[in-house]
Amino acid sequence: MVGYGYMSSTTSKTAAGAEVRLCAHEECETRLSRYNEYSFCSLHQPMVTPRTRGRIID
Repeated sequence: MVGYGYMSSTTSKTAAGAEVRLCAHEECETRLSRYNEYSFCSLHQPMVTPRTRGRIID
């Protein structure tokens, strides 16, 4: 579909000229925000255990 809110599959740049980044997961085609510094979308981002006062939370 071509129209408002849709992008043709051949387009590799946004209207602002920035390249479109996709999630690095094999089957995911989620477009990443320019502000997302990671290679994965929020569903496929590897989980990181936070540290609280020097202790690792299990």
